[in-house]
Amino acid sequence: NSVNASGWDCFTPGPTVCPNPTDYPWSYHHNDGLVPKTQWGEQTCDRGCYILTLTDRETCEASSNYETGIYYYWDTYGGDGNGVCKVHNVANETECTIISGLYVPYSLTFNSGRFGTEDKCNEGMCMG
Repeated sequence: NSVNASGWDCFTPGPTVCPNPTDYPWSYHHNDGLVPKTQWGEQTCDRGCYILTLTDRETCEASSNYETGIYYYWDTYGGDGNGVCKVHNVANETECTIISGLYVPYSLTFNSGRFGTEDKCNEGMCMG
């Protein structure tokens, strides 16, 4: 389903879990870090189990339990760009709740409005 929405209205799990809906840092890494005035991409807040009590990469990844098959990894862009701990292989809300996680049942993708201002309309795209 598609609906018109602003970024955080689309990403209902919110900034504790989701990446910033209007910032696409991965889209300009190849461009010497230059940030375009207008963003021309889409951002996705992925479904899955997030562990909000593990607030840094080292603690998050060290919490993996190889005996039970629970693997944690650090989602660099999640948490409004601050990072968030995510469990790799938790399949449902019940499993996520058992390990004190926040379950997001489906992925959401946001495409920001491209021609909402004259500046956006006038900006071109340079490739190559």
